[in-house]
Amino acid sequence: MRHSQRKIEANRRNALSSTGPTSTKGKATAARNAVKHSILAREIIDSDPAHDTRGFEDLLAELTKEYQPVGITETLLVEKIASCWWRLKRVIRAESGEVNKGLVDAYEQHAANSDKQSDEFVKWVAMRAERRLGSADGDVPAPAQIAADEAVIRSLRSTESGISAIGELIRDIKKEVIRQGTLPEGRILFILKCLGFEWLGEVPLNGEFETPDQCKNFLHNLDVELTELDKAAASVRVMRASELKAAILSASLPSEEALHRLLRYETHIDRQLYRAIDQLERTQRLRKGDKVPPPLKLNVEHTRS
Repeated sequence: MRHSQRKIEANRRNALSSTGPTSTKGKATAARNAVKHSILAREIIDSDPAHDTRGFEDLLAELTKEYQPVGITETLLVEKIASCWWRLKRVIRAESGEVNKGLVDAYEQHAANSDKQSDEFVKWVAMRAERRLGSADGDVPAPAQIAADEAVIRSLRSTESGISAIGELIRDIKKEVIRQGTLPEGRILFILKCLGFEWLGEVPLNGEFETPDQCKNFLHNLDVELTELDKAAASVRVMRASELKAAILSASLPSEEALHRLLRYETHIDRQLYRAIDQLERTQRLRKGDKVPPPLKLNVEHTRS
């Protein structure tokens, strides 16, 4: 059956004023039409680490429902808009990834500093064992060796683990003195010299306490040193916690290089997004018979004076 020219023109006019399906089922079906023959959807999803197929399809369906594209040109522009929005989501994820990477680096550096001090203590213990300190032959460490030990001890006192190791050493000495009533010369005396006790001169060189009060005073000085070590450990904990907090706050933003890269990418996608929206709106207005002025083009020249 052939339609008259008048009927064909009437159908065209009706199509221009059509708002699409009105029923819930019809709208849902129409909303998925663009997804069925999407040209850009697969490329966008396959290149996305999240690979959120459903999420992109839902976004494209909502934009299709909003813009109601007619024809391949408008459909492609809607897909272009969807792909731009989807790629902008990557900027947020990438920024979050950069921040998390910075946080991991901050924690690793914090742990590495502690491990370094632990390694120094292990080396110090191994060094002392090799020198057979306090052996029966009466070997006395050279001044350079004593200075090296004292330097390591000062370093150990700057960390909580090092302070704990020194404290355990002092407690062992205290137990031995209480058990034997004497201070074995050589090894323990040298350890005390490394710890730098100011009251070391009160200790008899032969390790024999002349009076019970002298032994009691020595043990008291050990307790005083342990108390000071506890205070030092608390101070180090506060300082290390402050350092870690500062590192975490500093890592709350991506590095300058990463930030510039993200901003350049975001700016590029923004330009594509608003250009696609403008092209779609112009195309739809032309289809509906509106008078649309040609796009304004500006040529910008930069000259260096």
